[in-house]
Amino acid sequence: MHLTDAEFVEHVEGILRPDRVAHLESCEACRRQAEGLTAALADARAVDIPEPSPLFWDRFSAQVREAVDEEQPSRAFDLLDALRRPGIALAAAATLALLVVAAVWFRSPRPVLDSAATTPAPISAPAVDLDSFEADLEWTFVATMADGIDWEAVDAAGLGLGPGSAERAAEDLSREEQNELARLLREQLGDGSL
Repeated sequence: MHLTDAEFVEHVEGILRPDRVAHLESCEACRRQAEGLTAALADARAVDIPEPSPLFWDRFSAQVREAVDEEQPSRAFDLLDALRRPGIALAAAATLALLVVAAVWFRSPRPVLDSAATTPAPISAPAVDLDSFEADLEWTFVATMADGIDWEAVDAAGLGLGPGSAERAAEDLSREEQNELARLLREQLGDGSL
């Protein structure tokens, strides 16, 4: 195998491994290339390059300093700038709404289920007094957050709920979870008809 470019540089610097030196001495193509590189290096060293004037270095230093001063430092993460982007704002609002719902869910008391849980009664839609929701701070917060959401953008991003989503979610609940959902609905609606 012929010498690589890196090995030719090592040869010129005098640090080529002995086994590769043996190849160089026995290979006519590698030897010609090494001789050409050695001659080119000798020619380059023979050229007299004058040192730049001291004024050059002063001016060069000033130019570097000016370039560094003009360069803008990288900005740290700015929350307000990020929230001005529609996708990030939508994700933040959705996350906040989920956190509020989770906080309400986990704050409510859980019943102790006995081993002889009964089948829940069919759920009928009772009349809901929407004015009572306005007094609930969590609901007011969620409603306020939802007012600023661009629902078309939510649907376009594939985050919206399709027809039947709530029914499918309710069907996926275990019997104990269905009993708890019915109890929570009765408690929140203040109606024993469920």
